[in-house]
Amino acid sequence: QSGWPTLEIYDASDCRKPVLRSTLQITNNPLPSTGPVSATNGYTGHAMCLSDDGMFAVATSTAQLNAVIDLRDLDNPKVLKTFMPAAHDCGFNPAGDRLYLALFGFASYGLGTVGLPSPGQNGLMVTDFSDYQNHVSEPTLPVVGFLGWNNAPILGEGQAPTAGSHTARWFRSKGHDYLFSGDEWPTIGQCPWAHSRILDLGDETRPVKLADIRLAVQDPANCLVSTGDLVNYSSHYVGFDNRDDATTLFTTNFGAGLRVWDIHDPSQPKEIAYWHPAPNPDTAPAAGGALLSSSGALWDGITDYVRYRPETGQIWVVGASAGFQILEFTDSAGPTAPRPIGR
Repeated sequence: QSGWPTLEIYDASDCRKPVLRSTLQITNNPLPSTGPVSATNGYTGHAMCLSDDGMFAVATSTAQLNAVIDLRDLDNPKVLKTFMPAAHDCGFNPAGDRLYLALFGFASYGLGTVGLPSPGQNGLMVTDFSDYQNHVSEPTLPVVGFLGWNNAPILGEGQAPTAGSHTARWFRSKGHDYLFSGDEWPTIGQCPWAHSRILDLGDETRPVKLADIRLAVQDPANCLVSTGDLVNYSSHYVGFDNRDDATTLFTTNFGAGLRVWDIHDPSQPKEIAYWHPAPNPDTAPAAGGALLSSSGALWDGITDYVRYRPETGQIWVVGASAGFQILEFTDSAGPTAPRPIGR
């Protein structure tokens, strides 16, 4: 649960009536002996990633620490290790022997160091998760590689200083490994807005930024125009047409909606489609909604992961106000848009 130290596992055999199967209080487990965390801080969860085999989860917390959780017995999940630096979110490769951590740097101006992050450093860290997959009794999590960036004026990423690394998702294109790395800052009035990028993992010890994915509204040159909108235009989460052989990337961008990118050439992502949901006037805005995901009847935001269904060509998304929506490509998306299998 985001903002809480609790992991809950549900049996969703009947998705209409999920049943609570087990609960784990992460805060009751030992904290790391080093790093800027004290036992009084406990743990408040924020996000989580699962290994493809479903045997492990990593719970992240943005500002505190992460926890590796053993899910082999769903009735008795266990924390195997807590570790730092804290990550906003994370992702695995299909083999489950690499864990990718999006390190959220608060007001990050630091340049970092080669191979390792400095305190408060934005970036993407590659770690070796093999010990857990091999069930080593005293597992370690070695750093394999790190790519850092900062938000300093002129030499930085062209983002507000509060923007931080948010999403880390592996994908493959034409047999080559890449990573989607998205930044965010979920509030209005923080232009230049956070954007995302594609990293090349050809040498995982030294990830390389291959391309920026930046909307026109995320261009610092347009801050004077966009800041007055009272809308959050930050990037957020992601989806693929086929993670193992990706040609199409889906990005969510709060009030800038869903954007679809042709990545047949990952070094040259090209936007081919978009969707702006109309807000549902019957949905009461959450407290602080204008700062986060929507603003009542004024605008709606798309923030979550995107699911593409290749058998139907449907795109599944969720709007903060409009709720669950099923989309499909129109002809205007062009010839490179994915088509349903068999059509």
